[in-house]
Amino acid sequence: MISKPANGIALEGGGAKGAYQMGAWKAFMEMGISFQVVSGASMGAINGAFMVQGDYERARAFWTELSEKRLHLVDVKKVKGFAARLITDLGLMFLPLPLGKLRWIKYARTFTLFMKIFSEKGAVSYLLKEGLVNTDLLGEILWSHIDLQRVLGSGTGLYIFAHETPGGSIPGRSGATFIRAQDLDEISLKSFLMASIAFPLMFPSVSIGDKTYRDGDLAFPDIPFPLRDKNLARIFVLHSKAWKSMLHKNHPGNPIIHIIPSKNIGTLYQKTFDFSPETISHVMELGYQDTQNILRVELERI
Repeated sequence: MISKPANGIALEGGGAKGAYQMGAWKAFMEMGISFQVVSGASMGAINGAFMVQGDYERARAFWTELSEKRLHLVDVKKVKGFAARLITDLGLMFLPLPLGKLRWIKYARTFTLFMKIFSEKGAVSYLLKEGLVNTDLLGEILWSHIDLQRVLGSGTGLYIFAHETPGGSIPGRSGATFIRAQDLDEISLKSFLMASIAFPLMFPSVSIGDKTYRDGDLAFPDIPFPLRDKNLARIFVLHSKAWKSMLHKNHPGNPIIHIIPSKNIGTLYQKTFDFSPETISHVMELGYQDTQNILRVELERI
């Protein structure tokens, strides 16, 4: 009996653009390609959990429910809390200025406004800590479809990326970290998955122990890293940005195969939060077609 080659897959984030990976997954299944190791960040970590769970239909059901309930995910109370702080912060701009024509006084007021907005009780710090999304509802949707016990007990390893950041700071690549899901308990796995999708200013940060974590997608250049020492025959890297085609090319004999959207599926904000059924369906179909086309060519080269 000839054993199949061991494969790994690295999944970029991108919010609603993560639907591209669902279409790609369908193409992989139709071509008989499975994965022994998965790594992902942000929505890629969520899709990765479904892949490790081995349940494509549950994953599709998750995306369908997410698109149906998208309008309810914004938390009105959080929006009001942010607005109240922003109004208070901007109120500094309307304070009367003695000798208002003096330029240095205007500069001082602008500097004070900047410091207030980014202070511990300012509008930006509020967004970084609380976000605008109702994560309770998002969690209900997630945990009704992801079988955490199956993920923890799977023989397919899942590596989740997140950003460890100081309490009020915006994440940068220096804080990138990853953890193996199977080394966690159920509560910690939930926390790390929520941390990986905690997009700054939209989602609240997630505290795990004495550390604070947010969206892991800025770590994407490093996402294939956990796969490199696994003696894999092939590593598939799924991108969500069409412009990445300028940076990554597939070459004969190279076991790393990049799958990149053939068409632009949106900028950072343009499609990241567009979970409409039309967008999800379109992006899934593109992922399916692109993956089929790329695999037909690349698998013959290896």
